[in-house]
Amino acid sequence: MSEDVQRELGAHDAKIDTLEKEVHLLREEVKKLYEKLDEINTTLATAKGGWRTMMLIGGAISGTVVLIHQAITWIFGK
Repeated sequence: MSEDVQRELGAHDAKIDTLEKEVHLLREEVKKLYEKLDEINTTLATAKGGWRTMMLIGGAISGTVVLIHQAITWIFGK
């Protein structure tokens, strides 16, 4: 083989090694991103249950206040 071909093969080998390292780093970063997304999904699922509870309590309190208001209006309205 001529020196030019060997030089080109060496350059290609170096580029391939660099690409392999970069792909490996990208895979690690993507893995970390997926882990963070899983944590976010878990947090949102927990918060969703909390919001439902708060809405239930708020609705119950609102209904009670309306009933009390109606009773007071009915009693003093006569």
